[in-house]
Amino acid sequence: MSDDMQGRDLVPLRAYPPVAVLLNQTAQPPRDPTTVADAVKWSDAFALRHQSAEQDRIQLTVNLNTPNLLHSQAIVSEDLFGALAQ
Repeated sequence: MSDDMQGRDLVPLRAYPPVAVLLNQTAQPPRDPTTVADAVKWSDAFALRHQSAEQDRIQLTVNLNTPNLLHSQAIVSEDLFGALAQ
């Protein structure tokens, strides 16, 4: 248990809260960049709706520019007809 929760009465929940919902997301490129380093500094924003109890914490993990794992794990078959016929 974290230090900020010490000495507090935690309320047991009867059910898990609903999953958080992403309401919108925007990304804006920089205005009039003068260098490549400036050009790659985009501004991202999002709105999230969630229901939580007082003792709950929201942890958000954002991964940018990650390779598509499904694509990288796909098996490429040279003989498409043979693979489909099996």
